[in-house]
Amino acid sequence: MNVNDNSEQAGAGSQRPQEQDEQRDGRPAGQRSDLESEKLPDPPEAEAADRGAIDEILEGEVEPPPEDPRVGEVAALQEEVAKLKDHLLRTMAEQENAQKRHAKDREDAVKYAASKFAKDMLDVADNLRRAIDSAAQGPKREELPEPMRNLLEGVEATERSLLQAFERNGIQRIEAMGEKFNPNLHEAMFEVEDPNQPAGIVVQVMAPGYTIADRLLRPAQVGVSRGGQAQPRVDTKA
Repeated sequence: MNVNDNSEQAGAGSQRPQEQDEQRDGRPAGQRSDLESEKLPDPPEAEAADRGAIDEILEGEVEPPPEDPRVGEVAALQEEVAKLKDHLLRTMAEQENAQKRHAKDREDAVKYAASKFAKDMLDVADNLRRAIDSAAQGPKREELPEPMRNLLEGVEATERSLLQAFERNGIQRIEAMGEKFNPNLHEAMFEVEDPNQPAGIVVQVMAPGYTIADRLLRPAQVGVSRGGQAQPRVDTKA
């Protein structure tokens, strides 16, 4: 009896450390030994594995992850916004140009509203000037009878009033006599041989020209010098 009891106590004593280990680790002793037997790869081996995976992706053996469809949607929206912005800027520029054109048209309409009427009145001004010039070719003013003098003074007053009305409406007479011929303002009707004048000088005015604002209403009808050498004088007394 004593021998058996001692052997049982010895067996119980030999198992107690193992049971204590199981209680401390919370897992069976056999499982602990299996996990402890597994070894992690060495750092060089892990780096080689990562490098191999990267090489496979670069070589196309492993397909990259699919692209997020939202990226394409964002790009499409950005392109549409850029087109709309460009369209808006173009529309605003066209509207501004249209406003400027309308303002210019209104300004021109005010400036040149009397153009047609003024052209019709130029003949009246020409006839008044012809009447005054004709009277100047006759007897002197002092020698004229009083009714004729009064009539001439009335014609001159009418011409002055008409020219003043022209000026109030922006119509100006072109002073062409003695000026250099300007094709933008003058209309050459003939040339005159005048050795005392250089070529291209207005020496005679057939009809005065007029401008309205900055626009030509009618060019002045003029005679232009041709120029040339003075003729030698011949002594007829010899």
